[in-house]
Amino acid sequence: MRLPIFAMIATTLTLAACDKATAVNEKKAEPSALTQTTDQIHYHNAFLNLSIEKPQSWFAQSPEDTMKMSQQGSEILSGDDKNMKAMVDQSLKTSLPVFAFFEYEPGTPGKLNANVLSMAENIELAPGVKTGCDYLYHTREILNKSQLQVMIDEGCEQTKFGDTSMGTMNITMTMNNLLVKQTYYACIKDKHAVTVIKTYFDDESKNKVDNILTTLQLDCS
Repeated sequence: MRLPIFAMIATTLTLAACDKATAVNEKKAEPSALTQTTDQIHYHNAFLNLSIEKPQSWFAQSPEDTMKMSQQGSEILSGDDKNMKAMVDQSLKTSLPVFAFFEYEPGTPGKLNANVLSMAENIELAPGVKTGCDYLYHTREILNKSQLQVMIDEGCEQTKFGDTSMGTMNITMTMNNLLVKQTYYACIKDKHAVTVIKTYFDDESKNKVDNILTTLQLDCS
């Protein structure tokens, strides 16, 4: 199957950010697969029937830069494992960045950069993945095989965003002597797995990303 590599790569680059907005660069579709914004605050993706609000002071990363970030992160994730690298490269071809919000401008010294990311991955060739928890199962398996040192909660909880229930998985890792915490949310929308990832470091940064997620509206099948 197309493994959820894009989501995992985000765990390796939680301190990266870019001051660019706005839309997903994807082939024209009806409805549009582009995430749109007119005010740099309210974002909407008609293809996924997803909307979310970004704090005015936060930065929105362009999809092009998000994919560049993921390509760089693939080296960290894969290490010297050529098979893992091949899976990463293949998965990136089927992954679509939806949005990426970061708290601070890139390069801001002395700042931990909390963020909220979302991606959609085509899972048409993985008919056995029927729920968000199924998708997160594969995320857990690949993370455990990667060179990253992570601690992953057992099981898969359910979290509600409006009328949509998403599978939920918590992880922690240490990078550069920094404790990084993440929560992955996933659900299935037609032929795509939609993943939202929040990254934080303490109670204060967790509250900030949670406040963003209170504005999330998503219609999964």
